[in-house]
Amino acid sequence: MAQRGHGVVIGNGNCRTNPIHDSDAARACVDSLRPGPLEMPAGGPVVYTRREIVELAFGALNRNPIIHSVPTWALAPLPFLMRAANRRIAGLVEFGTVVSTVDCTAAHYGDRNLEDYFREAASALASSGRQPEGKEAQRRGNTVSA
Repeated sequence: MAQRGHGVVIGNGNCRTNPIHDSDAARACVDSLRPGPLEMPAGGPVVYTRREIVELAFGALNRNPIIHSVPTWALAPLPFLMRAANRRIAGLVEFGTVVSTVDCTAAHYGDRNLEDYFREAASALASSGRQPEGKEAQRRGNTVSA
């Protein structure tokens, strides 16, 4: 779907999160080894809605997404139905649904934001000579740029 310019959010896409970069998360882990509280909530420096994350990802590729909202009621029975076939996948679907439909923010930690990460990934993609695939990209003549 993403290659054809389509993004998906679960629910209305307005739930918020502040994703943390791997290097910032690693630093938080090291910092948590010091004496102090047993728990250290750590999130990235910027809070985004799920819909904004989809828009940022496509924006880094200079593409305008068509965003589809999957109603939560449509996903609710999936984990139950899948559990007999594959408990692990059923658990992942259940986790993904819950995480996408509630605010998941933590104390701001670190300084690397998701927008920069997407831009870096798009730049790496462009320097590798690859371009976004799909009919929409070809039709619009879109290319990857930093």
